Amino acid sequence: MAGYRGRRSAGVGEIGSPPGHLVTAERGPPLLVKMALFDPARLELESEISLDRVRELYESPDRPRTAWLDLRGQASADELLQLAAIFGIPRLALEDVIHGVQRPKHEIFEEGRFTVLRYARDIDSMELEMLAVFTGQDFLVTFSRQHQSPMDLLLERLLNPAGPLRSASVDYVLYRIVDVSVDSLFLPLENMSVRLLEIEDECEEHPSPRPLHEVHMLRRDLRQFIRAIVPVRDAVALLPRDKRFFKKQTVPYLRDVRDHAVQLVELSQQSRDTANDVRDLILSGLNLRLNQAMRLLTAVSTIFIPLSFIAGVYGMNFDNMPELHHAWGYPIVLGAMAVVGLSLGGWFLRQGWVARTREPDES
Repeated sequence: MAGYRGRRSAGVGEIGSPPGHLVTAERGPPLLVKMALFDPARLELESEISLDRVRELYESPDRPRTAWLDLRGQASADELLQLAAIFGIPRLALEDVIHGVQRPKHEIFEEGRFTVLRYARDIDSMELEMLAVFTGQDFLVTFSRQHQSPMDLLLERLLNPAGPLRSASVDYVLYRIVDVSVDSLFLPLENMSVRLLEIEDECEEHPSPRPLHEVHMLRRDLRQFIRAIVPVRDAVALLPRDKRFFKKQTVPYLRDVRDHAVQLVELSQQSRDTANDVRDLILSGLNLRLNQAMRLLTAVSTIFIPLSFIAGVYGMNFDNMPELHHAWGYPIVLGAMAVVGLSLGGWFLRQGWVARTREPDES
């Protein structure tokens, strides 16, 4: 989850700074501004506009009913203060936005609602990004650090005049944003689960230390993933309780998203357990191979101990050893050594110490 590495802790500014103190935490992608104004009859969509143009569009007396401002990239403190003047966003919410990594939550201000979520940047990795949404009675402002965002899916659906988003109120649009962000977290988790099962099948057939490092990396990513999505589940669970903002017909959809968030946490914990099992499987296979090698070496050493003793006895140069002058002494000693060695080897074979493990039939 490279999206979390090297970043400052969420909510940490300068020591002793007052609440709402805005200091840009780090450099990031340039700020891109999109704005959509829509109702069932009209859609006005503008991209890469200035904040002055945002004010002009939002304060226009004949604009469509709902305004959605989508900001992507690193906004400066001055730009955020300008947005606060337009939409009445509290400075505490702006402080969370500018730091970039804030714990998922849902807060209620007098001016509106502030929701922080997570979304997956890429389905092939576990890199997560923060998505912050500030909602008012007739507007939404979304903040994301990267230019690539799942909000593109919803903005494209606004092009359909018969779609539910065009006629929806702000609370339903917020529900769709939450739904898209939660659903985006399933894809990288599923890919990781599939990879863990592949490693497990591979290690069952051919135990090897090669995938151990990859399993360790996957376990680390899963720990960070669970740490990020458990607060998402808690934040989503709070949404249906905000009955002053969410309409009655929207609450069932919110409960459905809550179920998805709970399922996401359960699947991630299950994948973590699978990763632990795969690690144990690899270590057990390596230990089994080591034990088999040690048993083989022990058996060979045990066979040669009596042979070495016999050879040592008859290797002593004493004149009064009667066997030294026996005509059949040499073949008798070799035969005795062969009998002892074969007897011990046969015993070890019967005990299964040096038996070769048969590969399971593929059929």
